Amino acid sequence: MSGFPILELPPKPLPSEPAIASGPQPERADAHLRSTQAVNGYHLQASDGTIGHVCDFMMDDKSWAIDQLVIKTGHRLSGKEVLIPTSKIARISFDESTVFVNLTKDAVEQSSAHHLAPVGAAA
Repeated sequence: MSGFPILELPPKPLPSEPAIASGPQPERADAHLRSTQAVNGYHLQASDGTIGHVCDFMMDDKSWAIDQLVIKTGHRLSGKEVLIPTSKIARISFDESTVFVNLTKDAVEQSSAHHLAPVGAAA
């Protein structure tokens, strides 16, 4: 398990069981939600072409909202990782396995670099 909360949907009542009308019914989960595992590896499509792929996610430690995508650009071994704010995402196509952003390829390349801290480094 990844340590993230898991939403379990309440079971649907059988057609033969009457619906309980004791107050507001819970809303169903959004069928368009995807886990980060599903989106990891998606291509990143800038306004002028494909520039890399999603390789990780940065979360706000207070709200648990994903606020940045980590994008691997260039060659698999010699490329670099950059951070793209989620506010720059235009749409996500699950059919095409692609994240579309409102940035040019050059703007993605110029985004702040993502560096992992060495293990044991002080925060």
